[in-house]
Amino acid sequence: MKVLKPITNAPPLPLDWLIHNISYEAYKEEGRHNEIGYEKGIEIEHVRVDFSKSNQIAGLSDSDRYDAVIFIDAVNSMNVPNDFISRSKIYFSGKAYKIVKVIPCYATSENVHHWEIEVV
Repeated sequence: MKVLKPITNAPPLPLDWLIHNISYEAYKEEGRHNEIGYEKGIEIEHVRVDFSKSNQIAGLSDSDRYDAVIFIDAVNSMNVPNDFISRSKIYFSGKAYKIVKVIPCYATSENVHHWEIEVV
C-alpha cells in the first residue's frame, strides 16, 4: 500500500487572482451609551471579493440579498491585520458591508494560509 504524504508547503493564493482592494474598519466594543465604534480604516490590497445573490421571502414581499465572501491571503495580500473581528465594516466599490463570519484557513502549519470572510 502506498502512503501519500500531505503537501507541506501550500502555495499562496495567486496574485493575479487577488484583483480587488477593500477598506477594513475594525469593530470596537460598544461605549457607555451603547454607541458602536470602529477603528480608523485601513486599505487592504490584493484580495478577492466573490458575490452571491439570494432571494429572501418575508410574508407577501420578497427582496434580493447580496452576500460576499472575501479571500485575503497571508502572503500576497497587503496591509493585513493580525486578526479580523466579526461586526467590523468592509467597504468595497463604494458600499459598506458587515462581517458576519471569519474563517481562518490553515494549510499544514500553525500559521494562517488565508482568511475567508463572509459579509452581508
